[in-house]
Amino acid sequence: MTTAPRPRFSVRAGLADAPEHDGPYEGVPDHLLTPLQNWVEEALSYGGGVLDTETARRLCLRLRMPP
Repeated sequence: MTTAPRPRFSVRAGLADAPEHDGPYEGVPDHLLTPLQNWVEEALSYGGGVLDTETARRLCLRLRMPP
């Protein structure tokens, strides 16, 4: 059984109109690309700055993207 997504609180409270399309969206917005890349690199690095290349490779495979 699937339920419909719940509208935002501001819409339910009558403070805003419902958007025509509220996501999910394809791709990454330009203003988020560099911070997202930095976050992923930091998350996959050990304390000494050594990148966990095996985990990075598996992540790329899972996301179907080139390393």
